[in-house]
Amino acid sequence: MFQQTSYSDQLTFFQKLRSFDYILLFCIISIGIISGFSMYSTDGGELLYHSRSHIIRLVIFFTMMISLSFLNIRFWHSIGYLFYIIILPYCQV
Repeated sequence: MFQQTSYSDQLTFFQKLRSFDYILLFCIISIGIISGFSMYSTDGGELLYHSRSHIIRLVIFFTMMISLSFLNIRFWHSIGYLFYIIILPYCQV
């Protein structure tokens, strides 16, 4: 029913790799590829600025998402308030 997961520091690289939600990753990649094809189609079948920048951003940010997911959750909890302090002055109401 409920599977308890541990966020300990003892997980190896391969254990973290095995614990990915591969269905979610497949959905993200599928949506990115479909949107890349639609951008390619709207650019008239050529790799112009919009379609090229979309594909580059997809590759860069998907890679960044995967690499940042290997950081421990405690790291994100510890720097969360710092991010709020930095970002809050730039938010306009």
